Amino acid sequence: MEEMLKDKICKVCNRPTNPDGTEDEAKAYGFMMERLKIYLESQDIKDDKPENHEPLYKFDYTNRLENLSISHEDNLKNLRLIRTKIKELFEFNNDRKKDIEELSEQLEKERTERERILGNSNIAEEKLKDVLKNYNAWQNDLKHRNQDQIGYSIKLKNFETDLKAKKEEKDKIDTNSANSFLLKTRNILRDIETIFIETKEKKFDEFIEKLQTKSNNFFKTINIDAFTRTIVFTRRNKVNRTIVEVELQEDGRNFYKPNQSLLTSMHISILFAISELASEIKEENFPMIFDPPTSSFGENKTAQFLNLIFETENQKILLIKDFLHTDKATKSLSIKKEFKNVRRDKAFWVKLERPFDTNNLKTINSEVITL
Repeated sequence: MEEMLKDKICKVCNRPTNPDGTEDEAKAYGFMMERLKIYLESQDIKDDKPENHEPLYKFDYTNRLENLSISHEDNLKNLRLIRTKIKELFEFNNDRKKDIEELSEQLEKERTERERILGNSNIAEEKLKDVLKNYNAWQNDLKHRNQDQIGYSIKLKNFETDLKAKKEEKDKIDTNSANSFLLKTRNILRDIETIFIETKEKKFDEFIEKLQTKSNNFFKTINIDAFTRTIVFTRRNKVNRTIVEVELQEDGRNFYKPNQSLLTSMHISILFAISELASEIKEENFPMIFDPPTSSFGENKTAQFLNLIFETENQKILLIKDFLHTDKATKSLSIKKEFKNVRRDKAFWVKLERPFDTNNLKTINSEVITL
């Protein structure tokens, strides 16, 4: 409106307005001026009494709502993960159940092994418990002894170090005080001592290696066409003594719980190897007596063992109870035909002469039959 009054033209009807112009222009200008005043007065509102408006929100819960929103998001995250947690707990429980089953099976095996040991033993169960307690106590004592031995070994090394230092001091004193002849004599004696010690160690190692080779050869021959292991001699030095342990190994590891037949054949193989080495050194043969060596063998293995013995040079005397047959009807004893395939120099069958009086010891006689 002010712009139109300044420009003296009505931009609504596009007619001129001028207070100094014609009557119509002056009248239009006065009309526009009047309308402008009325408008301006209507915009100027005076408040005589201030109004007290009550606030719409007395309290601010914005922070609390934000905390609730964060907590809600955390709860949603936990709810999304609860399925995974339940699955993991189920898997954990299943694994523990499998562990319980495996432990139960192991416990049952141990109980079966315990019953087998009790069945094969002539000692009562309570007595075996006492033996186990004593064994555990002995193991603890052995552990303490080994710990003491480590301490003693350390002390021994310290003493050897001190002794070496003292010898060096003595050598310096001898060098300064003794003549050259005595010093050369001392050095020669020490060299001879060193040679003797090294030769002894070398010869002992060679003997152990040779004994191991011969023992394994006999061992394989006795257990021909059967799965065997390897006899290993392990040498250990303890303080001032040497200990040789005999072990049965499989792929470089100790074989756990070999059967009695395998152990018996291992020990016999070592005896044969020792006997053969002794005869090589002194060219003397001594008879060997076995009573009964084949009690844990089967008849096939016993026959192989007896044929092996026949091939060895020194004399061997064996007492066996194999190759016997009992007639079910008459209860009479006889020698099986398979014994004819066993190679031997001489064989005798010693049996009770029948009949005899079971109440009179004088009627019992032995009958010797040459086979």
